[in-house]
Amino acid sequence: MNMDNGPSFKQYMAMTAAYSIGKSLLDTWNSSSQARERRRRREAEEREREEREAREAAEEREREEREAREAAEEREREEREAREAAEERERRESERREALERLMQDLGIDIDNPVVSEEDISEARRAIGYEPRTRNIVFAGKLNAGKSSIINAIRNRTSQDDDYAPTGASEVTLERHRYPDPIHAGFVWYDTRGSGTESVTAFNHYYSQQLYAYDLVVLVHDSTLTQSDIRILQVCHLMRQSWLAVRTKCDMHIRNYEIERDWDAETAKAAFLTDVEDDVSRFTQQAEASEI
Repeated sequence: MNMDNGPSFKQYMAMTAAYSIGKSLLDTWNSSSQARERRRRREAEEREREEREAREAAEEREREEREAREAAEEREREEREAREAAEERERRESERREALERLMQDLGIDIDNPVVSEEDISEARRAIGYEPRTRNIVFAGKLNAGKSSIINAIRNRTSQDDDYAPTGASEVTLERHRYPDPIHAGFVWYDTRGSGTESVTAFNHYYSQQLYAYDLVVLVHDSTLTQSDIRILQVCHLMRQSWLAVRTKCDMHIRNYEIERDWDAETAKAAFLTDVEDDVSRFTQQAEASEI
């Protein structure tokens, strides 16, 4: 009989065992619950990571697709611009060829055989007495334009000298004349018969006078450049011939300005020079249109 009315030893042991079992069960449940919670969090984090990576991958694909579209559009734009540029070049080249053919026909140049041959040049140089170690310069232009006067002035020659080039009324240069320069070493000057015959094409005049044989063609004119003058310059330009345009009889024109406009000499000279510059600029642009 239990004198203290407390639990017996067996009861105590049973209670202790029950407590241990209960605590163990509680610990197990708590541990399992914590594991489940950790697993749930890991799974949630994994899902979030996967979703984030999926979004990033989708955004990356979208970016790549956008860049690919933009690159394709850029290539298409560049190809279109290249086609348009090629078409524009072809159009301009076609227009240039057509304009050049029209110009060559107008100048009397054979389109199928437009080039002066090396043999032509060699034969012409033998005929004119071309000196390879000097500058062989020819003066071209209409009759009485002042070609011979320039040659005489450059060489300091007067009518008393044997090698004087005839001028004025006596300037009937129907043949080419060659004038060595005793003052300026290394230069030989040539006078040619006048141009200005409209029935003769510019190229025929250029070819018949063998202007291609010289180092420089000086076109002499005593007034506004005529269409014949321009055509000669255009032929020179087409043939890659060095050329120069020279205005003569300026003193006479300036005097006419003084008389006609009642100007003093300086005003007349300035006005004349301005007119000459405008005239030469306008017509040399025409001559160089053969570059088209």
